[in-house]
Amino acid sequence: TSFLDVEELILKVNNHIKTYHISKELSRSKKILHNKEIAFENKIKDINDSVNYAKLIQKSLLPKINFLESFYNECFIVYKPKDTIGGDFFWMDVVNNRLITVCGDCIGHGVPGAMLSMIGYQLVSQIINENRTFSPGEILTQLHKKLGLFFENESEKISNCIDMSICSYRFDDGVLEFAGAKGYTIIQNGDDIFELKGDAVSIGDEFHLDYQFKTQYYLIDSDTWLYQFTDGYQDQFGGAFYKKFSKKKLIELLKVNNSKSAKEKKVIIEDTLSKWMNSNFQIDDITILGVKLAQVK
Repeated sequence: TSFLDVEELILKVNNHIKTYHISKELSRSKKILHNKEIAFENKIKDINDSVNYAKLIQKSLLPKINFLESFYNECFIVYKPKDTIGGDFFWMDVVNNRLITVCGDCIGHGVPGAMLSMIGYQLVSQIINENRTFSPGEILTQLHKKLGLFFENESEKISNCIDMSICSYRFDDGVLEFAGAKGYTIIQNGDDIFELKGDAVSIGDEFHLDYQFKTQYYLIDSDTWLYQFTDGYQDQFGGAFYKKFSKKKLIELLKVNNSKSAKEKKVIIEDTLSKWMNSNFQIDDITILGVKLAQVK
């Protein structure tokens, strides 16, 4: 009997030792996991801080609406990146007795799209302000070549394309010059709405390296609205049957609200989008630029 008691005691001691080691191992694993969790949270914070800082840089880079308002009474900008930062960008300036407006949609969104958008923005600014190029078709052609050179040593085959529309409104004769790289523009005078379609080639398309973009010319009457878009608004899913909003609905929205002021148009466009999306996620960056063309103030 005493032998069994000793054996039982040894068994209990061994079990206790095992339990102790398991407890210590669990405690050590818990501490390691806690430290990794803290490191992960710090890494997420660093990433968020970096993205938020990038947002500030992108926001400071893009023109402010009050710049356009200093020349035009009636104008608005709807700019809604899908993520904190986005791949859409717009550029505008009054130069050489004309208003030049640019609306670009870079392939992708988030950080990659934002980086490409800032490259596109700077190249557009360089072509217009430094190279003194004012023809929309020539601006796109130069941008196409510059973007190709920028990425020519890229070893990985990734898409660095930008869809874009450029409008140049000449104050002296009321002519609107337009060119697009898979981009489009709407001009509206009263109930008359006309879509200006660009060339079917994106900026940076490696299969069309020597492409020459074409400039189109239109004589503009007074009180004509000019709208430039990226495709985010029309492609947004929503509604009762979860369908795309569509370009047709967007044009109709502009048509029925033609008599509204710029501020009212902006509110209507944003409210319509919000109701259409309901609880659905935004699928792409959204940009709409609207201005009522006339002589500058």
